[in-house]
Amino acid sequence: MKFGPGPDAASEDVASGRADERIIRDRAFRILDAAMQSRSSLRYRLVRRGFEGEAIDRVLEQLSQDGYLDDDGFASALVQSQLRRGHGQLYIERFLRARGIPGSVISGILSSWPLEDEIEAAKAYAERHVHSDAVPSPRAAARKLLYQRGFSARAVSHVADGD
Repeated sequence: MKFGPGPDAASEDVASGRADERIIRDRAFRILDAAMQSRSSLRYRLVRRGFEGEAIDRVLEQLSQDGYLDDDGFASALVQSQLRRGHGQLYIERFLRARGIPGSVISGILSSWPLEDEIEAAKAYAERHVHSDAVPSPRAAARKLLYQRGFSARAVSHVADGD
């Protein structure tokens, strides 16, 4: 037997909303445990699982405030990963956009990337993959390879032409 007034509709909605947010937060943590995500990619995955947009946005905001969701950190990790794989600035920019990184974050990361660093990465990649005795025109081979890997025209020109 219950005593006292029963819960009214408003308090039920609030309690239900909090329960939904806990479920969303638990699901978000499971997704983040598997792999780092951008805010937009995590939001997309939660929407696909049938959760409501407003509740998702509140949970994502809380995860960001708590430091569990960080587009800047995620983007920096992706950049370092792609640099190690021998990709240039243009490829990395497209790669980040495809992963849902906001344009402002991409611009901030790429604007702080000096041309000299890209040239060094391009030189190292070309030295590992273009062998002058194996191709009739090593400069042309280096140029083609570096463009395919997404290096900027300035970096490619510097490496291939020796500027």
